[in-house]
Amino acid sequence: MTSDRPFLSTDILGIRVDRVDVGGLLAFLRDAAKSNDPVSVYYLNPHIWNLARDDAEFRAALEAGNVVWCDGIGILLGARILGERLPARMTVPDFIDEVCRQCLADNRSLYFLGGEEGVARQAGEALQHRHPGLRLVGSHNGYLRMPGEEARVLQEIRQLAPDVLLVGMGSPRQELWIARNLRRLNVKVGWAVGALFDHLSGKVPRAPHWVSRSGLEWLYRLVVEPRRLWRRYLLGSPRFLAAILTARMSGVKARKS
Repeated sequence: MTSDRPFLSTDILGIRVDRVDVGGLLAFLRDAAKSNDPVSVYYLNPHIWNLARDDAEFRAALEAGNVVWCDGIGILLGARILGERLPARMTVPDFIDEVCRQCLADNRSLYFLGGEEGVARQAGEALQHRHPGLRLVGSHNGYLRMPGEEARVLQEIRQLAPDVLLVGMGSPRQELWIARNLRRLNVKVGWAVGALFDHLSGKVPRAPHWVSRSGLEWLYRLVVEPRRLWRRYLLGSPRFLAAILTARMSGVKARKS
């Protein structure tokens, strides 16, 4: 555990996940927003684990992140099969309101980057409606396809200097984008948030709370977006579980660090 890596972590067959719960993550984010040294915040689920196993650059980006927290019941289960218990499974929509309350209390600003055209703006408006006074200083879609568009967005973020930059581009693109650009963005926190903006804007409905608590949100998401997610859940999740079970039968265990 170092200042760059504030939490103890568990190695799951070569992929790191930090031993942190929501309270610890919120405290870290609050401290990071007061620092002059930018930090990167990522998450791990079976889909990302599979991507990282196949992509050395992505694996290195996760390893270099300041925080990689557990997002997915599969990671909790995989760690337990390999002999380790992680503190919690977390998902951003469950605690984004607490993040907003923290930002309001500390007068911290946010920028949303990701989603289709208008989705990040709508997500921000939804949060501002729930948290009047929340400082969303800018937003932009996550595709950056037009010539010079990415450079213009980078310049805008540098000029606005938000305390917290939320990036929802899907993995591995969002993590690699943060890893490449964080230190030239003039932000305190670069945070990969996946489909958060889609959920906040109402573009994609969230699972009922009882479904999330039961660990079946993946099934709900598959039903809602089968064409986009069938490979992730029907092929990727069994691949992850097979790797975990094979390692367990071979006597391999997760390692703390």
